[in-house]
Amino acid sequence: MLEVHVVTDCNRFLYAQDGPPARLALPFRRSDPIPARLLRGDDLPGCPDPVEEGGTVLLGLREGQIVAASRLMPPHGPTRLQGLPPPITARGLPAPAPWADWTRLSLPTDTSLEDQEAIFAAMACAVVDYCLEEGVAWVGGIEDAYWLPRWDCLGWHVEVLGLPAAIGGATRVAAFLRVDEVSLAAARRRAGIRHPLLRRHGPQARFLRAGPPHSFSTLRPETDHAC
Repeated sequence: MLEVHVVTDCNRFLYAQDGPPARLALPFRRSDPIPARLLRGDDLPGCPDPVEEGGTVLLGLREGQIVAASRLMPPHGPTRLQGLPPPITARGLPAPAPWADWTRLSLPTDTSLEDQEAIFAAMACAVVDYCLEEGVAWVGGIEDAYWLPRWDCLGWHVEVLGLPAAIGGATRVAAFLRVDEVSLAAARRRAGIRHPLLRRHGPQARFLRAGPPHSFSTLRPETDHAC
């Protein structure tokens, strides 16, 4: 069974490569560090440390080994949606609402396709569960187009915000999935999961800051993106 641990700037010391202090021993053993690519900001201009800037890393552990990881960035921090051409986000979300930029998802490559799909579905459950707990209404971002059918297979309601564009040598779209109990239940059915996977250890940081929500839409001046 996968456990998905919530790592923020407040508790990242517990997951450091040299481990937590003995007095703060965690109820699990971990033999490998957080994947370095999740701690780099090379996909977030001007952001050397995404976790320090308010990001959350979700670590998928199985028998103490990190087998998957994902990263979410809040709207008040650096995101991949900054500086995009207006047509990519022109439609916007259906209504102004708190959102999260799902910036990275790391899955194992040394296992069977069936196992990879099971881990993907479990991590998807954890992302939606975390967003529900933190009051996030939409999660997504700039995605490779091939992700959309996978989201559809999970039974999610997906909003594409505008036209596709060639970004980084691939066709990408701005797309967000609606976060609600229906989405969580659908993902859990797909993954065969009946119980929450999230685990929180140590001090926790809130994901969202107070502020007016917005929809990204250039057609709604009153809800302009202000990150």
